[in-house]
Amino acid sequence: MDILSETAVSLTGSHSCREYLKTGGDPSCFLSSNSSLRTASHIAVKYGKHPVEAAEKVLDRCARSGIAVIPFGDDSYPSLLREISDPPVVLYIKGRMPEYPTVSVVGTRRSDRISDRIASRASEDFARAGLCVVSGMALGIDRAAHLGALEYGSTVAVLPHGIDLRSPVTNRDLYTRIESNVKCALISEFPPDIRCYTWTFIRRNRIISGMSRATLVVKAPLHSGAMITARLAADQGREVFACGGYPFDDEYAGCQRLIHDGASIFSSSEDILAVYGRGKTREPEWSPPLFCQDPTGEKIIDCLNKGVCDIDTIIRGLSLPVSEIRRSLILLELEGFVRVAGGSVFRARG
Repeated sequence: MDILSETAVSLTGSHSCREYLKTGGDPSCFLSSNSSLRTASHIAVKYGKHPVEAAEKVLDRCARSGIAVIPFGDDSYPSLLREISDPPVVLYIKGRMPEYPTVSVVGTRRSDRISDRIASRASEDFARAGLCVVSGMALGIDRAAHLGALEYGSTVAVLPHGIDLRSPVTNRDLYTRIESNVKCALISEFPPDIRCYTWTFIRRNRIISGMSRATLVVKAPLHSGAMITARLAADQGREVFACGGYPFDDEYAGCQRLIHDGASIFSSSEDILAVYGRGKTREPEWSPPLFCQDPTGEKIIDCLNKGVCDIDTIIRGLSLPVSEIRRSLILLELEGFVRVAGGSVFRARG
């Protein structure tokens, strides 16, 4: 296995390379036949523009820092994650990849005592039953889920930034506990010293959902990262569960919408343990309405339907924050509805 070439390919951020590798292609041949490829801009500022030279620097830094690099074709690469439409070409890992089934637990950063306890108790139950809990190392529900799992078993934290960074700072104690536990791991598709952006959180979410057969959303407002994770889980053919919450609490509005659209109601840990007890993933029972929680995405599609494909023109025409438009473009691309190339965006399907 040519880990240098696979790492170099991953640093380019090229979508075509992912499909190439999934078909068993040779990454070194891919690089030589695509000599114009350059390191993605957010990585190039740290490691340089030439993919192979950047990969050499990344691998050297990982070797000196005790960071494992697992390419897509490695036997230890998570098998479920390999099945999603846009898997990471390379994973950076501190710790040990779990050898047993994983379940994902996500939710809002603005949790409360009750929702924290739900996330913690459910994660405890999952860990007792031999499942590894996957979450995103954010404050709120993510933190509660990681802590609950640590009491009785293992957890994996998927990071939206370089594998060596510790953010948020208030979770530094949690980083320490995970790094010191031989049954736990920190995972990222971003090499050391790469900071997070809005779009990296969305990229991170597809890994959280993609690693597990089932995703539990404990508490989430309508417009939240947890809702993106739930939608991605459904697209990946995985089970989605949500806590019902309170009727007039906007912080549970996302969960209520998920249930309305067909997600399973989470009433006890046994609901999710039953999924794993059967030993196979059930067929997805729901499909969220297109862009039901993303009006900006609908506006972008409307622009494309009118023949506008220049990103700058879309930004000027919608008069919305650039960060919001770019976030929606990333989500649309992840869902396979658009293709972004340079400064242009095109309909990919539909």
